[in-house]
Amino acid sequence: MRASEYKSLTLDVPAASAGMWLVVNSEGVRTGSDYKVGGNGLWVSRSYKKLDGTELDPADGSLKLGDVVFVEVEVENKTGAAIQNIALVDRLPAGFEIENPRLGRGTRPDWVKDEDEWAVDFMNMRDDHLEAFGTLAAGDTKKVVYTVRVVTSGKCTIPPVEAQAMYDSTLWARDKGGTAVVSGPWTGKTL
Repeated sequence: MRASEYKSLTLDVPAASAGMWLVVNSEGVRTGSDYKVGGNGLWVSRSYKKLDGTELDPADGSLKLGDVVFVEVEVENKTGAAIQNIALVDRLPAGFEIENPRLGRGTRPDWVKDEDEWAVDFMNMRDDHLEAFGTLAAGDTKKVVYTVRVVTSGKCTIPPVEAQAMYDSTLWARDKGGTAVVSGPWTGKTL
C-alpha cells in the first residue's frame, strides 16, 4: 500500500539518526474524494469534445486507445473588476497525454474562435496537467482549448479543474472531476 492509503503512519526514528532529515511525500487524487466545487468571483467548467465539436462523455466507454480528444476549459470573471494573475490548473486522468503543439503535435479545430480564446500570459504543459496564467476583464468569459491523446485503457479518475487568483485566495473556482473509461484492444479486459 502507498502511504496515502493508510489511516495513520508511525515512524520510529532511532537516536543514531540525529541531524538527519526525512521527507515524506504523497501526491495524487483520491477516487471519490469530496471536493468543494463552485467558486467566489470566478467560475470554471471543462468539457471534452471531438474534432467536429460534438461533446463527448469520457465515462460512457466510447473512448478508445489512440483517440484524440479536445479539452475545452472555460473561465469566467464574475466580478466587476479585472482579475490579474489567475492560475488555471487542469489535471489529466492517468490515461490521457497532452499533444504538445510546440512539438508540432496537435490540431486547431474549426469550432475554436479567436475571440473566445483566453490570451494567456504563460502556459505550462506537463505530463499530468496543464497550467495557464493570465488576466480576465470584469465579466469576461474566455476559453482554453487543448488536445489530449488517449494512451492507456482502463477506468481512470478525472481530477477537478481549478482556477484561482494567485495573490487573492478569496477569488477561486473549481469544477467537479469525473471518470474516464477507455476501451482497449482487449475488449472486456480493462482494469
